[in-house]
Amino acid sequence: MACRCADIGNVNVDLNTLAQAEGRLAALDTAASGVEEATRSLASAVGTAVEVSMAGVSSDIYSKGVRDARGKIASDVRAKRADLQATLKAYQEEDRAYHAEQDRKAAEERQRKQEGNGG
Repeated sequence: MACRCADIGNVNVDLNTLAQAEGRLAALDTAASGVEEATRSLASAVGTAVEVSMAGVSSDIYSKGVRDARGKIASDVRAKRADLQATLKAYQEEDRAYHAEQDRKAAEERQRKQEGNGG
C-alpha cells in the first residue's frame, strides 16, 4: 500500500487530455462535410454527368473514410477513458486506505505520548 496522490494527478491529466481530444473530433466531422460540400460545388461547376457522378463517388469515399476514422478514434477514446477511470478508482481506494492507515498510526503515536506524559 502506498500513497497514490501523484498517480491520481497523472490519471486526471490523462483524462483531461482525452476530453480535449474528444473536443477536437468535431473537426474531423467538419472536414468531411467540407470535402463533401467542395466536391458538390466542383461537380456543379463542371456540369457534366460523368464528372458529376465521379466527383460524388470520390466525395462519398473520402468522407466515409474520414467518418470511419473518426468513429474508430472516438471508440478508442471511450475505451481509454473507461480504463483510466478504473485505474483512477483503484488508485483512489488505495490512497484512501494508505492515508487512513497513516492517520491511525499518528493517532496511536499521540496516544502513546499522552500516556507517557502521565495523561
